[in-house]
Amino acid sequence: MKRLLLALAAVASLTLAGCGGGGDSDAPADTETTSSTQAEHTVGQMVEAEGVALRVDAVTETDTIELLSDHSTADPNVTEKVREGGKYVVVDTTVRNDGTQDMDLTCSLGVQAKLVTEPQAEYGPEHELHRVPGNPGCSDYLGAGFDTTMTWIFVVPKDRKVTALGFANPEYSFDDLTYISIDRIDSERPKGKGPHPTTGADAAESDAGAEGSASTSTPAAEENSGDAGGSDSATGAAAGGAPAYGVGCSASQVGMPARDGAGEPLVCTFMGGSKYTWVYGPEPQGVGTAEVGGECVDGEHGGQDAAGHVLLCIGGEWVAGP
Repeated sequence: MKRLLLALAAVASLTLAGCGGGGDSDAPADTETTSSTQAEHTVGQMVEAEGVALRVDAVTETDTIELLSDHSTADPNVTEKVREGGKYVVVDTTVRNDGTQDMDLTCSLGVQAKLVTEPQAEYGPEHELHRVPGNPGCSDYLGAGFDTTMTWIFVVPKDRKVTALGFANPEYSFDDLTYISIDRIDSERPKGKGPHPTTGADAAESDAGAEGSASTSTPAAEENSGDAGGSDSATGAAAGGAPAYGVGCSASQVGMPARDGAGEPLVCTFMGGSKYTWVYGPEPQGVGTAEVGGECVDGEHGGQDAAGHVLLCIGGEWVAGP
């Protein structure tokens, strides 16, 4: 089974939001919660749990957020306002993969994250985190031993106080969260907030939100360097030739299907940075066979919207593909 479809199966089996999962992310979870007084770790500290390490770099509250459009990888061009009576809580973090398997942080349950408030409740992150500027894209895998910045967005009632962030690597300790106390809310996000990844143990020693830290890519992105393809984000020109797994495609082709020389279905995917790459995808069902938000049967994939973009069925709903 191809890696992409395995990741999708993980999303469906856990029924948790990744790329446009279920619609209850802003409701408190019916699980026992932990108050900030029980959290031994603090903002700015790289905290290790089984299979993952995470540092909270900044926490801000806002009524609006800027997102990329469904098929855009350029500047933020969609402003979304929070639901009535709520507020967005934006948690900027650095995540390090201390496990043995690749992590898809935005479109699969690579890391389980929950926000804790007073009165006590836990909230899951909002959907479509791949649309948050600077976040990894769908199938932009974080390899073991690497780290990257990751922004989580939560919706909580306006009158609730944020007290902690809980996290876990679900492959090792699903729902057994490690908590980081949040004792301050910043008035604004750090300027120039975006991906500033480092590698291995360097992450634990780097300063939170440090400007100009060395940028590294995940193994998936590294495979796209040099002859492997990729594209220039300014021109969108494909660096590769005929579609093939790992060969570059262009920004204008993101979400569009193709076939390799053996007839295997591919889809153009944003890999982070300025990389656009052909990866294995589901068998396309045909243009106009689905629409974003439409109903589908879990396990069904390959529907296409009116423009031909490949859609995935997650949580009984068609969502934009990788």
